[in-house]
Amino acid sequence: MIVVGTLVGLLPLISGIQKLVKGSARKRKKPKAEPAELEGVLLKAAKELGGRVTVVQVAAHIGRSLDEVQAALDAMTSKGYVTQEVLDTGIIRYDFPSLYPDDPDSRRVL
Repeated sequence: MIVVGTLVGLLPLISGIQKLVKGSARKRKKPKAEPAELEGVLLKAAKELGGRVTVVQVAAHIGRSLDEVQAALDAMTSKGYVTQEVLDTGIIRYDFPSLYPDDPDSRRVL
Protein backbone atom coordinates (compact mmCIF):
# COMPACT_ATOMS: atom_id res chain seq x y z
CA MET A 1 0.00 0.00 0.00
CA ILE A 2 2.84 2.36 0.78
CA VAL A 3 4.40 1.65 -2.62
CA VAL A 4 1.16 2.52 -4.41
CA GLY A 5 0.86 5.77 -2.42
CA THR A 6 4.44 6.69 -3.24
CA LEU A 7 3.91 6.06 -6.96
CA VAL A 8 0.71 8.09 -6.97
CA GLY A 9 2.56 10.94 -5.27
CA LEU A 10 5.46 10.80 -7.73
CA LEU A 11 3.33 10.95 -10.88
CA PRO A 12 2.33 14.64 -10.48
CA LEU A 13 5.95 15.50 -9.63
CA ILE A 14 7.27 13.81 -12.76
CA SER A 15 4.58 15.43 -14.88
CA GLY A 16 5.43 18.86 -13.45
CA ILE A 17 9.13 18.40 -14.16
CA GLN A 18 8.38 17.42 -17.77
CA LYS A 19 6.23 20.53 -18.29
CA LEU A 20 8.92 22.71 -16.74
CA VAL A 21 11.61 21.32 -19.03
CA LYS A 22 9.43 21.67 -22.15
CA GLY A 23 8.45 25.22 -21.20
CA SER A 24 12.04 26.36 -20.68
CA ALA A 25 13.07 24.82 -24.02
CA ARG A 26 10.32 26.82 -25.78
CA LYS A 27 11.44 30.06 -24.14
CA ARG A 28 15.02 29.63 -25.39
CA LYS A 29 13.99 29.57 -29.04
CA LYS A 30 14.15 33.07 -30.50
CA PRO A 31 11.33 33.86 -32.85
CA LYS A 32 12.55 34.45 -36.37
CA ALA A 33 12.57 38.06 -37.38
CA GLU A 34 10.59 39.26 -40.33
CA PRO A 35 12.88 39.70 -43.38
CA ALA A 36 12.38 43.47 -43.48
CA GLU A 37 13.09 43.76 -39.75
CA LEU A 38 16.22 41.63 -40.07
CA GLU A 39 17.45 43.72 -43.02
CA GLY A 40 17.17 46.83 -40.87
CA VAL A 41 19.10 45.20 -38.06
CA LEU A 42 21.77 44.03 -40.53
CA LEU A 43 22.10 47.50 -42.05
CA LYS A 44 22.53 49.07 -38.63
CA ALA A 45 25.15 46.48 -37.67
CA ALA A 46 27.00 46.93 -40.97
CA LYS A 47 27.14 50.67 -40.41
CA GLU A 48 28.39 50.24 -36.85
CA LEU A 49 31.04 47.78 -38.08
CA GLY A 50 32.35 50.09 -40.82
CA GLY A 51 30.48 48.82 -43.87
CA ARG A 52 32.63 45.72 -44.41
CA VAL A 53 31.48 42.65 -42.48
CA THR A 54 31.55 38.87 -42.30
CA VAL A 55 28.73 36.58 -41.27
CA VAL A 56 30.44 35.81 -37.97
CA GLN A 57 30.95 39.49 -37.13
CA VAL A 58 27.31 40.37 -37.78
CA ALA A 59 25.93 37.30 -36.00
CA ALA A 60 28.03 38.10 -32.93
CA HIS A 61 27.02 41.75 -33.07
CA ILE A 62 23.26 41.21 -33.32
CA GLY A 63 22.91 37.87 -31.51
CA ARG A 64 21.36 35.89 -34.37
CA SER A 65 22.32 32.50 -35.80
CA LEU A 66 25.00 32.23 -38.46
CA ASP A 67 22.58 30.58 -40.89
CA GLU A 68 19.96 33.29 -40.46
CA VAL A 69 22.52 36.09 -40.97
CA GLN A 70 24.11 34.43 -43.98
CA ALA A 71 20.75 33.85 -45.66
CA ALA A 72 19.77 37.48 -45.12
CA LEU A 73 23.11 38.81 -46.39
CA ASP A 74 22.94 36.54 -49.44
CA ALA A 75 19.41 37.77 -50.16
CA MET A 76 20.59 41.37 -49.92
CA THR A 77 23.47 40.52 -52.26
CA SER A 78 21.12 38.98 -54.82
CA LYS A 79 19.03 42.15 -54.72
CA GLY A 80 22.14 44.23 -55.45
CA TYR A 81 22.30 46.07 -52.12
CA VAL A 82 25.51 44.39 -51.02
CA THR A 83 28.62 43.08 -52.77
CA GLN A 84 30.67 40.07 -51.79
CA GLU A 85 34.41 39.57 -51.83
CA VAL A 86 36.20 36.32 -51.07
CA LEU A 87 39.27 37.12 -48.99
CA ASP A 88 42.59 35.26 -49.26
CA THR A 89 41.56 33.31 -46.17
CA GLY A 90 38.46 32.04 -47.96
CA ILE A 91 36.10 34.08 -45.80
CA ILE A 92 33.33 35.88 -47.63
CA ARG A 93 33.20 39.58 -46.78
CA TYR A 94 30.02 41.50 -47.45
CA ASP A 95 30.58 45.11 -48.48
CA PHE A 96 28.09 47.93 -48.04
CA PRO A 97 29.89 50.70 -50.00
CA SER A 98 27.34 53.37 -49.12
CA LEU A 99 27.99 52.71 -45.43
CA TYR A 100 31.77 53.18 -45.52
CA PRO A 101 32.73 55.79 -42.92
CA ASP A 102 34.91 57.69 -45.41
CA ASP A 103 32.11 57.95 -48.02
CA PRO A 104 30.70 61.51 -47.94
CA ASP A 105 27.53 60.34 -49.73
CA SER A 106 26.70 57.92 -46.91
CA ARG A 107 26.27 60.82 -44.47
CA ARG A 108 23.59 62.35 -46.69
CA VAL A 109 21.63 59.13 -47.20
CA LEU A 110 21.32 58.03 -43.59
